[in-house]
Amino acid sequence: MAYEWGRFWHWVQQGGNSNIILVVINVVLVLITGWYAYVTRKMLKVNEAQLLEQVRPKLTFSVAHSNDLANGELTIENTGEAAVQLLDVTLRCYVLRGPTLTQHLGQFQGSILEPKNKLVFSFSFRCQLSEIPGIEEEKMSYMYFFVASDRSERVIQTYKYNPIKNRIMIGRHRPLRIIWQQRPSLWRPLMKLKDWFRW
Repeated sequence: MAYEWGRFWHWVQQGGNSNIILVVINVVLVLITGWYAYVTRKMLKVNEAQLLEQVRPKLTFSVAHSNDLANGELTIENTGEAAVQLLDVTLRCYVLRGPTLTQHLGQFQGSILEPKNKLVFSFSFRCQLSEIPGIEEEKMSYMYFFVASDRSERVIQTYKYNPIKNRIMIGRHRPLRIIWQQRPSLWRPLMKLKDWFRW
């Protein structure tokens, strides 16, 4: 083995096939650089995921009804360590053999909820229910939908709260209605097309 290595080194010193050696060296350098870039990218992704997780909204909910099921108060508490911005708050009332009633609490859209703070929403479906004959209020149910984010609106969290089962379903997608609100320029061509067909 030492003899063969000596012959190879002698061949290099004589300048034999130096171009091939340069190509091999360059290929090795490219592989090392590519591996370094790959490892660096993975580290950056891990760090970014950790940072996003720190600012991800963490909310809890509770509901208290006053005199009947048609009126109540919904409490949202920020249990995380970062401020949370509410992008959408929607309440739905399901009536047995009746229509689904919906309330969008737009007055709270954009509200900032600081860490360990609470926000209380008062709601009432009494006026809407009075227009539906034969309502059995004891057979009503509610569902609450929330869309929250960090202050930069980069980390989106959706919540679906069922108070009867005391269950919260969490998602990380950006609903279309939020995209519509945040990027209206994307929908302007469609609105113009809609106006054109209206004529």
